[in-house]
Amino acid sequence: MDHLPEDIEGVNDEQERIIEGALGLNSHKTTEIMSTILGVVIVHMDTVLNDDTLENLKQIGFSRIPISYSAN
Repeated sequence: MDHLPEDIEGVNDEQERIIEGALGLNSHKTTEIMSTILGVVIVHMDTVLNDDTLENLKQIGFSRIPISYSAN
């Protein structure tokens, strides 16, 4: 997918990758890229991020994990 001109100025390789990724989103359905709520792991904001917790989160494999906050 080569949406950007070769001679574009002021855009580095990482920025180009991000832009091309965003442009490519219009060819995907939401169901292809979203996780169902049943498959989402949510961490409470009071969870201690020690080595064990971080290792468990890494093994889950998601790049983003929602943080919950419940006011009592």
